[in-house]
Amino acid sequence: MEQSVYIITVNWNGWQQTLECLESLFRQRYTAWKVIVCDNGSTDDSLNHIKAWADGYRDATIPNGFPLCDLISPAVPKPIPYIEYHRKEAELGKKEHEPDVPLILIRTGENLGFAGGNNVGLRYLANRSDYDYIWLLNNDTIVHPDALSTLVSKLQQKASYGMCGATIIYQDNTHLIQTRGGSHHLVWLGQTRYIGFLDSIKMPVIEEVIEHKMSCVLGACMLVTKNFIQHVGLLSEDYFLYFEELDWALRAKPHGYKFAYASQAIVYHKEGGTTGGSNLHRSEKTWTADYFEIRNRIVLTRKFYPWALPTVCLSLIITIVNRIRRKKWNRIGMVLRAARDGFRVPLNRAE
Repeated sequence: MEQSVYIITVNWNGWQQTLECLESLFRQRYTAWKVIVCDNGSTDDSLNHIKAWADGYRDATIPNGFPLCDLISPAVPKPIPYIEYHRKEAELGKKEHEPDVPLILIRTGENLGFAGGNNVGLRYLANRSDYDYIWLLNNDTIVHPDALSTLVSKLQQKASYGMCGATIIYQDNTHLIQTRGGSHHLVWLGQTRYIGFLDSIKMPVIEEVIEHKMSCVLGACMLVTKNFIQHVGLLSEDYFLYFEELDWALRAKPHGYKFAYASQAIVYHKEGGTTGGSNLHRSEKTWTADYFEIRNRIVLTRKFYPWALPTVCLSLIITIVNRIRRKKWNRIGMVLRAARDGFRVPLNRAE
């Protein structure tokens, strides 16, 4: 018998890509799952578009020549039963006489960020017993039909595994890897580096070698065990964007959890589809993405490695030089404000 999985994805003014993600999810060959969409206070009528899709009145928009159309087209059969909650109602947990539906929609009421949006879904599940795993998945992803079954199979291999990552491939460059599983943390710089960044998808890999390098699983795709959530707690909301998964991983270390990599679990990611931040197209990074990435270097270092703060702060000189080199003059003051704000954020170690 398959073990039960809840999938949580957060939408913010991105219903088109959420529909693509849902079309791919409803093609999973693994069958014991339900999906929770947490809408983070969208202003583009996202949830009504998603409900129209579930009712069979709207299809996902597929651009001409889209290389992944076979993963999201033709449309899966509709209607798809769903239930809708507001945040306060959802966070109370399991409801009496709740219908058994594959799609749960939750209105958070405001933009709570990556961690806050996912935490609404996690709180909805807090008092439930009908699941074994939770798959946190970005809404700007399209997943291979065998992705979930491969992730679950990998997590089942060792009791010490608390979280599993996939092979993340760029949607607009489907021969290039964004990351193999996750990232490596450069403590003295306060930065992370994708593992296998821009590797060819044909390049062979040994999963154990990748796992040894991983400081954390990439937040765009994290399959976690129920025990992991119960022991480590929710995602930290100190960050809003970026570094939440590294914070989670560092809090998991005292509990002895290891991180797994399922190389054959394939997820295609439109990096920055919601936030605007992209490592492949770094020149396209938005002010918001740039600000939080810099601010949160300081926040995480204060929280876990305060002895590395001097070198992390010095590394911001290189950051400023890079902005000058790219002629982004308006970003210089932003770097300084982000660093200042990083020292002002109240830290919450227990989530």
